[in-house]
Amino acid sequence: MLKRDKQEISVMKNIPDAKGLMIDQILTSEFFELNTTLNTDVDNLIQRYYELLNEEDMSNYEKEELEKIENALRKPEIQYLGYTYREQLLYKVLDQFIAKRKAENNSFNELNPQTKRELFEIWGIDGDEKE
Repeated sequence: MLKRDKQEISVMKNIPDAKGLMIDQILTSEFFELNTTLNTDVDNLIQRYYELLNEEDMSNYEKEELEKIENALRKPEIQYLGYTYREQLLYKVLDQFIAKRKAENNSFNELNPQTKRELFEIWGIDGDEKE
């Protein structure tokens, strides 16, 4: 499968098998890379949310923009950031991982070793036993 990224076309490797997936799972997989099966405005918000999460030194404007996007993504008709406080904490960690993966242009199946270590550390898993 080919992937177009701005001005570059590359061959995707290690893509997941779509057999048995529901349509929304296929649309949000690496096959189509949609962030959501909601409308494109929401998808664009989510894309910008990931870009901002990956910023190391955010300006005040970017911090305000991130806050506005998070508020929009919490609206009842979207609820992208989770319903409960527990879900919101979990999604925040996962969203930071996804933002990093997108910025590094990594496949869902290819984890940067540092990101993998960070995720294992967050969940208290010894990385050596899960390699």
